[in-house]
Amino acid sequence: MTKIDICKTFIKEYCIKTDRINYNNSSYGFKHMVENWAGKYISNDDFIDACLELGLLHEDLPGKVIGNPKYQYNKYFNIRPDKKKIKNIKWKYCQVLEA
Repeated sequence: MTKIDICKTFIKEYCIKTDRINYNNSSYGFKHMVENWAGKYISNDDFIDACLELGLLHEDLPGKVIGNPKYQYNKYFNIRPDKKKIKNIKWKYCQVLEA
């Protein structure tokens, strides 16, 4: 399972699709949720790619473009965490173990 697949699984199991863009949780915040759930490092780009592959609506957080213009610092999507399901995740510091 690729890291993008891990993100997709998290989105399908722990997120609720919304009608509008959710400005309360950025891709960077979600990537940390996935890291804690999966127990491994996930890049912001992995999370963004997963959302784009799932066809979610998105909006860029204004910022400097680094490298590939597809990736801004963060993006917002039309998903929100499912609070009932997310509360069962054991939140811990997730150390970066691989590049």
